Amino acid sequence: MFKNSPIKKLKLYIGLEHEPLTGVTHFLGAFMAVAALVLLIVFASTHGSPGDVVAFTIFGFSLLALYASSSLYHLMPIGHHWKRIMQRIDHSMIFILIAGTYTPLTIVTIGGTAGWVIFIGIWVLAASGIWIKASWIKVPPLLSTVIYIILGWLVFVPPLSFNQRLSTEAFTLLLLGGVSYTVGAIIFEIGRYIPNSKKVGYHEIFHVFTLFGSASHFLLMYKYLLPL
Repeated sequence: MFKNSPIKKLKLYIGLEHEPLTGVTHFLGAFMAVAALVLLIVFASTHGSPGDVVAFTIFGFSLLALYASSSLYHLMPIGHHWKRIMQRIDHSMIFILIAGTYTPLTIVTIGGTAGWVIFIGIWVLAASGIWIKASWIKVPPLLSTVIYIILGWLVFVPPLSFNQRLSTEAFTLLLLGGVSYTVGAIIFEIGRYIPNSKKVGYHEIFHVFTLFGSASHFLLMYKYLLPL
């Protein structure tokens, strides 16, 4: 009776019938990213140097870019001619967020010439990852995930070694964010090979872990790296 109801058709059209919470979770994340971006810009402009403003603005925009593109992709109708393109943009924004998160850590925490050199190096690596995703049409998903994780965990590699540069509280937030992202990615990879639940599956859980990771890193920036 309700098989072809208008509500069911609408849910199918905007992607809610296939994966109910994937688009919704990151749609909420996009709104939170806007708030985070505004806060970071306001406080960096008020209390920081021009370099601080650049660094925190890049981080805020990287959050917004990831969650906006992800929500657009997941809420886009299945079979839409832009769906595949938005998928590539969505995946590419992961590299943008990783590099965007490193930006305040390199410019503000390390600082000086070394900080800017490392900043450029991280963004070159991120750009290389985006190029691989764009040019290699059938890149194995597992390989992409491994690249994301390796790039994200360079925080322990000298001359970065942020565990020696940050306070215990600040590094705990950095670590918590990295663990959240990584656990989410592992759940996503494992989940692709097992039956998905009807309402909340591995993809939705991955998105929730992503939100936790972003929230942890925002708190790191706001409470410990911003020059308040």
